Amino acid sequence: VLDLHPRAVVIHIGGNDLTADGSVADVVSNYNAILDLAQKANPQLPIIVLAVLPHGIPTGDKAPNKGLTDYLKKVNARIPVLNGQLAAMAQSRKNVTFVDSYSLFLLPDGTLDGSQFNADKVHPTDAGHAKLGKLVNEALVKLRLL
Repeated sequence: VLDLHPRAVVIHIGGNDLTADGSVADVVSNYNAILDLAQKANPQLPIIVLAVLPHGIPTGDKAPNKGLTDYLKKVNARIPVLNGQLAAMAQSRKNVTFVDSYSLFLLPDGTLDGSQFNADKVHPTDAGHAKLGKLVNEALVKLRLL
């Protein structure tokens, strides 16, 4: 991507790492490695780091067994921890902006807005992707890139 000389880079990774039992520290380390490469290639490159989206637990005929449900609860509890560390990481770096896409997908009571996700409660629907796209667009406008 950097060889294409983009005007900005948007990074949205880490959810699959946590689901595969990766640690928060490993995900943050991966982010730092990516940011180091990008900033070495172009120190002025604006980089937007999106928060990992909240995940739910499927219900009904898609509901996992108790063991998997317990595991998913553990994974889901680490997402806000990771997002907090990503926000701090972005603040410590020049030209890196953290965008809270996590809260965008919560209801006012703090629970997952399941209507924005497919039946797996991990991947956004088309409407959820449109909502995420609007948030990215707003961040690009704020950075005067659009």
